Amino acid sequence: MIIPKSSSAYGKTESPFASQHSTDLFSVKWENGFWKDRFEQCRKTTIPHLKKSFEDPRGTGCIHNFEVKAGIKKGDFYGTEWQDEFLYKWMEAQCYIYTQTGDQEILQELDPIISLIGKAQDKDGYIATQILRYKERFLSPHHHELYVMGHMITAACAHKLATGQNNFLDIAVKCADFLHAFFMPKNLRYAHFGINPSYIMACVDLYRITGAQKYLDLANCFIDMRGSAPRSRMRQAGDLNDQGSINIRQGIFLEDLPEADRPIPPTNHDGAGGGDLNQTRIPLRQETEVAGHSVFWSYLYAGAADAFMETGDVSLKKSLQKLWEDVAFTKLYITGGAAAVHRGFHVRDGENPWTADQVHEAVGHRYDLPGFSAYNETCAQIGNFMWNYRMLLLNGEVKYADIMENTIYNSIISGIGIEGKSWFYTNPLRWFGRDHKLLSQDAYERFQPGEKHICCPSNLLRTVAGMHNFMYTQTSSGLAVNMYGSSRFEGTFTGGGSITLRQETNYPWHGKIIFYIEKAGKEKLSLQLRIPEWAEGATLAVNGKKITKNLKPVSYAGLSRIWKTGDTVTLNLPFKPRLLTAHPYVESAVNQAAVACGPIIYCLESPDLPKNTDISQVHIPRNAKFTVKYEPQLLGGINILETIALISGKTNWKGKLYQETKNFSMKKQKIRLIPYFVWANRGISKMSVWLPLG
Repeated sequence: MIIPKSSSAYGKTESPFASQHSTDLFSVKWENGFWKDRFEQCRKTTIPHLKKSFEDPRGTGCIHNFEVKAGIKKGDFYGTEWQDEFLYKWMEAQCYIYTQTGDQEILQELDPIISLIGKAQDKDGYIATQILRYKERFLSPHHHELYVMGHMITAACAHKLATGQNNFLDIAVKCADFLHAFFMPKNLRYAHFGINPSYIMACVDLYRITGAQKYLDLANCFIDMRGSAPRSRMRQAGDLNDQGSINIRQGIFLEDLPEADRPIPPTNHDGAGGGDLNQTRIPLRQETEVAGHSVFWSYLYAGAADAFMETGDVSLKKSLQKLWEDVAFTKLYITGGAAAVHRGFHVRDGENPWTADQVHEAVGHRYDLPGFSAYNETCAQIGNFMWNYRMLLLNGEVKYADIMENTIYNSIISGIGIEGKSWFYTNPLRWFGRDHKLLSQDAYERFQPGEKHICCPSNLLRTVAGMHNFMYTQTSSGLAVNMYGSSRFEGTFTGGGSITLRQETNYPWHGKIIFYIEKAGKEKLSLQLRIPEWAEGATLAVNGKKITKNLKPVSYAGLSRIWKTGDTVTLNLPFKPRLLTAHPYVESAVNQAAVACGPIIYCLESPDLPKNTDISQVHIPRNAKFTVKYEPQLLGGINILETIALISGKTNWKGKLYQETKNFSMKKQKIRLIPYFVWANRGISKMSVWLPLG
């Protein structure tokens, strides 16, 4: 296996304005347990399953499209405008798997695909097979040309870092050079072409690998262009928060421009002045609230965080922090979901509602977090995970890792079936079974990717395959442990020193975590262990001797010393079931509770209820006592929670919307709750995270 000197796809150790830095792609290896099992399922089941799909012309059709574009065969374009990204994310996942296994068959599998992509690429560097459908380039941002090129560059960077080879990187460099030549003049006509900004992160990755300043300049160009287009005079009258627009300050309005020079609208229902769906209404640095498509804003903010770590642009950092607080404190589901809206309108603070923008797959208004109609697209949660990881690198604060953990365990892996080859786009918090009204991208049962439904399966694939990249980060004084799972870390540090340690734990089913120091240098190194928000009463010991310091939740427990081979560190995080309630403004959860244990959010699913008992009859006592049991044969092996619930009588609602409250006598009934991420794996069911308090 070729191991390059530096191999971090998530922020080089030289990033001058980062508080923490990513570990080398080869530094972390899975040992066993929860994430090792999912990695192996990804490698053995999901990877080959999705490969069959993209090789099948009537599956996702990705290879077919590239072969037609390369002139190898004849045919029509198949699929969505973003079909190419399915293949690129699959390739990125294979690169991460290679860093764990060193399997040479992976390289043999990737090489002919890379060759095909090169043949499909135009001489000037443009590469997007949907050109077969539209014939002309950049007719509309909705064609997603920039989006798929961004994922190609990201996959090529991962390939370079994993293999040391240049064949894929050369294609990416050629593409990025084309984008630089086309977009750097900042022609207002193309101000909105950043509809789905995967390419900002990609450009920064390419800058980190090549050292070429023009790719960082291109990333910042895309950030600056977003929201920079002039607004119309009529629209501006209702936009009380739009005064920060660069062009508005200059007194330029849309009507001042010749028709041919006006920006191409980002979508069919947006005007040329942009809209909240795509964050094209207000420049990022003047933005005051998070709005619109949750993949779009999360990718945009992740890319801006990457750019800050290289430039130190304080205006970006200030905006990102303010926007993070808007999501984390007012728009985030208890499961980590960050996309409440299938389709609706966004009304800005103090704004005339008649100027509101249409949005879809979007974050909602503050505290508007409905359960049964929640969209929570799997890709949106992955985007928020990626953004929070970069905020962790940027600021070095535990609160970002807390959201990462909540999101990955609850609203990301809920999107894949326990067998590893079926998916959900949407992740609601309540489900009515066959009585549920299906909205956009919904399905009663998990689906297979094909002509549509492609982005979430491949995004989940690369996230699980690369999960080892998020476990540890380097600090100025040593190593931070941000996520827990049985693994081995081996690495050297830019400030000097080295360490090899093994983490052993049954997390997330148990809170005992032991670190074994297998090899250490002579320099003093700091080991920073994350204490999650829920871990009140955590304890820490070194070589069996308890450390008396107060371990505060949402902080690091730091141990700084010259480590010796054979040292052990034991962290105990209290795993006691908890009843959680929502802010009173979250109307959909008033007088209800959710149940959590450790990082896992639990739900009640109808297969776990007695016959003829409906979820709507179940109430959780405020003083409920729970028993935790590990069930190795249930849903892939999970902890269940058992408790005594209160069951009300049945009410006949046929033909009624409201009726007088009945004074039922409540009966006691033993129930069990399962982790939310394994729901919908036993056929079509009813499910709820929030339960009424009894």
